[in-house]
Amino acid sequence: MMYSFWRILLYGIRGFRRNIWLSVIAIITMTMTLMTFTVFAVGQVVAKQQYQEFNQKIDYLIFLKDEASDSDIANLQTQIEARPEVKQIHFLTKDEEAAQFNQQFSSVDEFKGLITANNNPLLREITVQFNDVGQISNFNNFVNQDRFKQIIYFTSYKENSDSINNYLKITNFLKIISLSFAIFFTIISLLVILNTIRLTIHSRREEVEIMRLVGASPGFIRGPFVVEGVLYGIISAILAILISWAVLVQLQTLVNQSFSVGSTNLLTDIFGNTLGLNHSNAVSSILTYLFVLQLGVGVLLGTLCSFIAVRRYLKEQ
Repeated sequence: MMYSFWRILLYGIRGFRRNIWLSVIAIITMTMTLMTFTVFAVGQVVAKQQYQEFNQKIDYLIFLKDEASDSDIANLQTQIEARPEVKQIHFLTKDEEAAQFNQQFSSVDEFKGLITANNNPLLREITVQFNDVGQISNFNNFVNQDRFKQIIYFTSYKENSDSINNYLKITNFLKIISLSFAIFFTIISLLVILNTIRLTIHSRREEVEIMRLVGASPGFIRGPFVVEGVLYGIISAILAILISWAVLVQLQTLVNQSFSVGSTNLLTDIFGNTLGLNHSNAVSSILTYLFVLQLGVGVLLGTLCSFIAVRRYLKEQ
């Protein structure tokens, strides 16, 4: 059995070298496909990081009526904290609002002494932060129930809803576009590799027919072509990771030169924070992840295409 395995491997390598130009075409196409997957994966990481930052920046402000009692406000806070979409809340009293206002506008002479303990028109406020800003509309429906109208004066949802909805639309659109490109190039790669394997089989049809006549099993006939498909995947993954490395290094340099980031590397921070990597070796870890992804996809595509092409050919004969 081990002898047959080595023979299959040897025949596969020999066939790869014999049809070098067909192999080059298949490798170039698969490399483009793997790069598309790489762009898609990197885009998902960046989008996730940006979405996390966007979540942190969006606050839902609830301004409370002066006549609302402390017990009613405490009950409202308890119900808000129990909501699954809520990450945390922060309550500000009228005195805390006044202190915050005076500190913020301490350098503006016109506002000095405007808010005092005896003259404080500011409203008590609950600031809500979310686990997922996409669920803010559900929370807004909860807050706008009739039972809270005696407590809540108004909220900040109307001011933020347009920017939130636009951001979510753009994010979803980019996800669909990037996924569409990945699927498109995958289909092209499948077709090219399938045809490449079929041409290879056709050019060696006499050899395949002799193997069938002498009693070679379908697995032994199929094996060398599967090896060729695996070689396509491995070589394409190596080329794709080299291109990815060059692009990341160049992008890293451009970002550092274009922005005053000091000792901070923006790309390292983005990937390090999102993937939970150590910032000191984030780039090497990113490349490792990418290579594993590219290698897995490449070998899977090559093996699948070879298996389908040979199986179809053997059925036709």
